[in-house]
Amino acid sequence: MTIILIILLALLVIYLYYRNTNAPETKPWKKDLYHLQEQINELKNHD
Repeated sequence: MTIILIILLALLVIYLYYRNTNAPETKPWKKDLYHLQEQINELKNHD
């Protein structure tokens, strides 16, 4: 089970690295992260 998780993690890292080197000007995951942070801040302010 652990081996499968390690392989999946490695594939994910390779995929993200390949996507970043392939298109350095477009990083959609950073935009998603920024959007997520905004939503978290809104929720924090709501309390």
